[in-house]
Amino acid sequence: MRSHVFGFTLIALASLIVSAEAAQSEPGAKSPAPDASSKASATEPSAKGPAKPLGDNFKTGIALPVDKKAGPVQDAKGTAEASKSPAPDKAAVQAQSVKTEPGQLKPLSGAPVLSPSPATKPPPAATALDANATPSALEQKVRGLLDSKLGTDGELILKLSGDMPDSPSKGADAAAPSQRGSKAAGAAGAKPSAEAPKSTASAGATPTTKDVPASKASTSARSWQWAGSRGPSHWGRLDPEYGQCSQGVQQSPIAIAKSEVIPGTIELPRFMYGPANFNIEFRGPALSLNLLTNSKLQFRGVDWSLDHIQFRAPGEFFYDGQQSTASIQFYHRNGDRQLIFVVPVAVREGQPSSDGLRHVLQRIPLDETDKVSTKNLEWAPMSLVPGGIASALTYTGSLSHPPCTEGVLWVISESPLLINKQQHAELLALVPQGFRPTQPAHSRAVIRLQTKRQ
Repeated sequence: MRSHVFGFTLIALASLIVSAEAAQSEPGAKSPAPDASSKASATEPSAKGPAKPLGDNFKTGIALPVDKKAGPVQDAKGTAEASKSPAPDKAAVQAQSVKTEPGQLKPLSGAPVLSPSPATKPPPAATALDANATPSALEQKVRGLLDSKLGTDGELILKLSGDMPDSPSKGADAAAPSQRGSKAAGAAGAKPSAEAPKSTASAGATPTTKDVPASKASTSARSWQWAGSRGPSHWGRLDPEYGQCSQGVQQSPIAIAKSEVIPGTIELPRFMYGPANFNIEFRGPALSLNLLTNSKLQFRGVDWSLDHIQFRAPGEFFYDGQQSTASIQFYHRNGDRQLIFVVPVAVREGQPSSDGLRHVLQRIPLDETDKVSTKNLEWAPMSLVPGGIASALTYTGSLSHPPCTEGVLWVISESPLLINKQQHAELLALVPQGFRPTQPAHSRAVIRLQTKRQ
């Protein structure tokens, strides 16, 4: 009995040994062989380097071609299942990785969708400013309008007047783009503006212009003369400030008829001229003696400060059809108001020389740009006023030179300043020749002043 049990035990051990040896000698028969797609996926190199070979343990993990944008690595079971499915195409994976926008086709159901990593930004959408973007209709219209305003060098041409074309000529010189406006105007028959800078011969050179000081340009435009194109008949057009010279209704001087003078009871002015120094200069074509003193004239209870003295040759005193050969005009001020006291000059044989006039004639500048001043001379303005004035004429007028301001009181002495022929000739030689012709009176009243009330 014991022998039979021992025999069965040996047979069972032999069967177990044979089974174990059979299992070890044929392992591939029990495990399914991977298909070609799985082998290709396992052997495909990754972005960082070649893939690792398969190990002895099948479940340790097979490297899959997962995009970097994919989520966490799957477990061993998910990896084994993925190895059984065919590897997706790279273009399909990239297409699926793009975020779908509203209005686009969604991916087929069942296809793996790889969500982008939060750190990765999607590519910006194309805008109208991109070079490759398709412009809209409005953008094409705007570009067309800009192209019509652009020159061949890219500068923007603005139409400033009707004489200027919309765009420069195609044959314009590219080396001088700053002259396109003037060349286009020249082609149309118009002359280029005098203010445009002249182009240089070399390309790219900066054009230069000769600067004119503003003070000289202003003086040249405002200058006036006693005759010619800048004479009295043109003063009103030389400067807007001279408008009253041509539009005023109380202009001076006027022709005074003896029969139209109205006798009055107004007293003559009182002279309070004191000794003073002076300087002589030209105010335009007029010779002016500027007083450096506080001399005054009192008329009708108002004090008028003596500002300067001017000389006219011939004179601006027209009385009963006669014009004086010269006149001396004393300009006074009281605030914004002005008063001119006019002294006519007459010649009388054997008259002694006037010391006061001699000091003035000795210092008259010979050039219009000169200015002569006196020091410690103590010259008396009363030396140019006739002594014993018995009567005078007065009316409301204006300055007899630009800007021809109106509202100026004129007081004209009927007694002249008498000088001899020698001083008279010297006066006419040194004083600029010129005067303003008579202006319409417009029914203005001329009143005679008396020495005392009657």
